[in-house]
Amino acid sequence: MKQRGLVLVCATGLALITAMGVLADLPPGGTFSDDNGSVHEPQIEAIAAAGITKGCDPQFPDRYCPHRPVTRSQMAVLLYRSLGDGQLAAFEGVFSDVKDGQWYSREAEWLRNQGISVGCANSPLRYCPDRVLTRGEMAVLLVRALGEEDALNAVRGVFSDVQPGAWYAAHVERLYDLGITTGCEGDRFCPNAQVLRSQMATFLARALGLQPIVPPPVPSTLPPVEGAFSFAAGGDIGANEADGSDAGPDRSERRELHACLGRSGVWRCRAVRMVHVCLRQAWENIPRPAGGRQPRG
Repeated sequence: MKQRGLVLVCATGLALITAMGVLADLPPGGTFSDDNGSVHEPQIEAIAAAGITKGCDPQFPDRYCPHRPVTRSQMAVLLYRSLGDGQLAAFEGVFSDVKDGQWYSREAEWLRNQGISVGCANSPLRYCPDRVLTRGEMAVLLVRALGEEDALNAVRGVFSDVQPGAWYAAHVERLYDLGITTGCEGDRFCPNAQVLRSQMATFLARALGLQPIVPPPVPSTLPPVEGAFSFAAGGDIGANEADGSDAGPDRSERRELHACLGRSGVWRCRAVRMVHVCLRQAWENIPRPAGGRQPRG
């Protein structure tokens, strides 16, 4: 009966891995492992499905980094992927601080050629690609990119912290009229605050009319497996090691699982770990001659 239960658990783990490969478009928890529970997650999924974002780190494609601020270089790429024609022009060297071959070089020049951005400084003309974007700056860039600048109206004072004479005021209220922003807190817009990547996903999804995508939830528990790690959602990895015994995994195994979590997220590593434990227990349960290894022949 014990072996039968072991086989069942192993089969469950293998089925989970197979299912995750088949349903790779939308695994439990969604495309990214670091936005679970965020109010912006459905919009993050929407722009990911539209090909607008690929995450924040090519080495860890399951990370979106929702709490990081958006830089001007990132904004250029996001706007081009959202509204560009897919045919970037050859690099011209318009901005003195944007070198050829950078991942954002031609997108930054596209913003300039489309009249969306005039750069951040003159003499020489600069783009400031690493500078963090404020919500006020985002409003201006997004309104221009949407072709809505001709529809700007007199400032009505929708938000208490947006002064009528501010250079971004009319653009902020245009975003409000379009249903792209509702502000940051009460009747405020927080124009000088940084735009977070999570917030930018929502702005873009609303601007483009993308349908929010709610991913399947991440299950919080798995069938218990003797000698396995305890995986708590969002928690640390703990090993069942007592008195120096070999009941828990060794250090190399722990490093491997930490790397797995970085690449694949908690749920996938649970399944991988389940299969690993099952295989190890199956090996340990193979009958062996008394006295250890016997010589051949």
